[in-house]
Amino acid sequence: MAEGIGREIFKLPVKDYSNVPGEQKKIIGQTSAIRRFDTGDREDLLRLRDIIKSEKVKKWMDDLNLTHRKIIDWANEWGTNTGGADEEGPLNSYIFAVSGSPETVISDEVGEVQGFVYFYRSPDEEVNFARLREKFPGVLPKPDSSTYEISAAAHQEASSHQIASGIRQACIGVDRNIREQNGGNETQVEPETQIVAYIDPRNIKSKRAFEAAGFKRIGRLKYDAESVTMDYVYILDWQALNKITHERADAELFPSSSISG
Repeated sequence: MAEGIGREIFKLPVKDYSNVPGEQKKIIGQTSAIRRFDTGDREDLLRLRDIIKSEKVKKWMDDLNLTHRKIIDWANEWGTNTGGADEEGPLNSYIFAVSGSPETVISDEVGEVQGFVYFYRSPDEEVNFARLREKFPGVLPKPDSSTYEISAAAHQEASSHQIASGIRQACIGVDRNIREQNGGNETQVEPETQIVAYIDPRNIKSKRAFEAAGFKRIGRLKYDAESVTMDYVYILDWQALNKITHERADAELFPSSSISG
């Protein structure tokens, strides 16, 4: 289990989030919760490692081949960073842990990492945003400073529907954090953030998760100039996300119908 990760992480304690409800946040009607990764918790970091080392995840995402120190650095990304998990140079990024909620998982899994949602913007992504604007005029009307790429992945033992729920809540959470950092009004209705996802057409689970979170497919495009294959490009439709979250909240508050996910 310790192979390739080093001893530093294994010296950390394991924390029980089920007894600290303030550590995670959950919108009414959602199947999972979200929180920041705890870089002082061994289990958090081991689960993040297991996700990115999973063969199912590596099939769709580049193998980051992270050292134990890089895993800790990545789990700690929140706002402007000098360099990310596999980036050189300025990086603006936020990583959320998708965590188990009492309504969905067994007691031992409450508060534990079920997956991650990652938002990031660096000079490389900004080049991709420019290509995206050229190919699909009008889809990203706001500047690059308001635009993020998103990726997400589930832990191999996580129960279903949790990642779509985590994506919904993380999108709302990252927009709120960015507005607060920019001195914005927390009560403003219009989101500031444009969020882009690139998904391999063969990755059915990711397509379903992002569509269930309010993302709309706008077409196909190579991820970058070096890519051989075309990806589906998805843009978050904030109105669709608002509708989905309200429908699920209503279903929990007024249980006359059942909505899964």
